[in-house]
Amino acid sequence: MNAHMEALPIIRADTSHVQAIVDLEGRSFSPTDRFSRKTWRHLLGPANHNGTSITLVAVDVGKVVGSINVLIRSNSRNVRIYSLAVDPAMRGRGLGGLLMRALCAHVPKRYEAFTLEVRSDNKSARSLYERLGFTVDRLLPGYYPDGADGTRYRVTWKQLSSTSPQTSDKRTIPSQRQDT
Repeated sequence: MNAHMEALPIIRADTSHVQAIVDLEGRSFSPTDRFSRKTWRHLLGPANHNGTSITLVAVDVGKVVGSINVLIRSNSRNVRIYSLAVDPAMRGRGLGGLLMRALCAHVPKRYEAFTLEVRSDNKSARSLYERLGFTVDRLLPGYYPDGADGTRYRVTWKQLSSTSPQTSDKRTIPSQRQDT
C-alpha cells in the first residue's frame, strides 16, 4: 500500500454522503448489485442513528472513492458487511483492505466476527477477503437476483483487527463530516 492510500481520510458517513455513495456504486457495480438511493438514505439516516448500521467513506480530493457499510444486530455475535465499494480508478492500491480494517475502530469488540456475501465469480474481491483472513463459510447457489451464485465469508474480529494498521499504530479515524 502506498503512502497516499494510508493518508486518505476515512470518516463516518451520514446522510450528506448519500449521493456520493450512490455515484460510487454506479461506477463500481452492475445495476443489479447496487443499492437504491432509498436504501442508502435509510442506512445513513435512521439505521445509522439507532446503531444498526455503520458506513465509512474514504475521501480523496473531496470525492468519495470508497465506502463500506455494516449491519449490526444487538442479538447477534456477528456483524454483516453489507457493502464494500472501491472506485475502479483506485482499485489494486489497498483501499478495500484499509476500509475493512478501519471497521475495527468503529465496531464494538463484543462482536465476534464479520460475515459477508460476494459473487462467487468476483475473483478480485474474493482474493482481498482471503488476504484479510476471511474463510468460506457457505456456498450460496443462485443467491443473486440474476441467478449468480454467491459465497458467504467469515472472519473473526480478532483476525481482522490483528492485520490492521489502525490498531497497531493507534491511528484514529475521524468521525466528523467531510464535504464531498
